[in-house]
Amino acid sequence: IGGHGKHLERIKSQISTKQLANVLTPGHVSHQMIPSWLKLADILLLPMQENVEASGGQNIGRWTSPIKLFEYMAADRPICVSDLPILREIVQEHQVKFITASNPKAWVLAIRELMDDPQAMKTLSDESKSAAQQYGWNGRAEKLVRWSTTNQKPLL
Repeated sequence: IGGHGKHLERIKSQISTKQLANVLTPGHVSHQMIPSWLKLADILLLPMQENVEASGGQNIGRWTSPIKLFEYMAADRPICVSDLPILREIVQEHQVKFITASNPKAWVLAIRELMDDPQAMKTLSDESKSAAQQYGWNGRAEKLVRWSTTNQKPLL
């Protein structure tokens, strides 16, 4: 999901060259349609890199907000993510499959292992969806109320 222009055309060309019949390239879709598209996947992938260079040249990889992870968690699908500290702050081993970010072979192996184990796929799906509840509006409001009843300092 996503991509446009030359980037999307390059991906479509690679898919055609490799004759990958099970890869869809819808390009940009409206935000309301993303959950429907995520439901089409067997496994959701979040291959983030540890080093992400901003336009000023600084590495923002440690502070990048993994918004897609929250969408993925709510999608009720197993998730494979890069094994990065920023993601481990959000999810745990029983909720996702952590994979070394810079090792494509490890990603292929992890996907194959999950596809061969429907029970593991269901367990990861259930656990990540359950964990997603704390990041929704209700979960965040509950945390704020708990915080406000135990702390005297204003929340800025």
